[in-house]
Amino acid sequence: MNKNDSWKEIPWYEWFYIASTAGEIRSVDRFIKHWQWGKSFKQWKILILNKRPTWYLYVDLLKEWQKRSCWVHRLICSTFHWLDINNTKLYACHKNDIRDDNRSKNLFIWTAQDNTNDCIMKWRDKYKNTTSLKKWEKHKLSILKDNDVLEIRELLSQWIPQKEIAKRFNVDASNISKIKNWKRWSHI
Repeated sequence: MNKNDSWKEIPWYEWFYIASTAGEIRSVDRFIKHWQWGKSFKQWKILILNKRPTWYLYVDLLKEWQKRSCWVHRLICSTFHWLDINNTKLYACHKNDIRDDNRSKNLFIWTAQDNTNDCIMKWRDKYKNTTSLKKWEKHKLSILKDNDVLEIRELLSQWIPQKEIAKRFNVDASNISKIKNWKRWSHI
């Protein structure tokens, strides 16, 4: 905990948790009603941040006797950048692409499409072998050219099996399926 960090209440958890600009979450001092012992004072503590296999940090928050796991980067972004936690169409993204760097100055809000385009441009995650969703022909590993794709679409319209088309063009059958479903080469 640094002296220069500012702490602010997390929206939707105002009376229970606060977040810092350094990416930490802590509970607040409060009185708790207990059915057996009555009222008791609970002092604040910094919460333990857990890491998922995706390398994103999450924390378990308790509000009104309901436990909920929340992504730390979304909580920090909602606190300092006004991200609506319940809006799944908006993403809390990291400027430096380090998933466990949740400082407020490293986070910003983006749409799902912007985030996907960024993943493609930087060759992250499932887009490591592609440079663009729209210009497959220009990729250095691409076997198919635009004319081949047009011919494949013609063969698909004639109900020729995808495995047969894949063998003919020396590509994987999943590529033919993606062409058929307009997931690749959608620009032609």
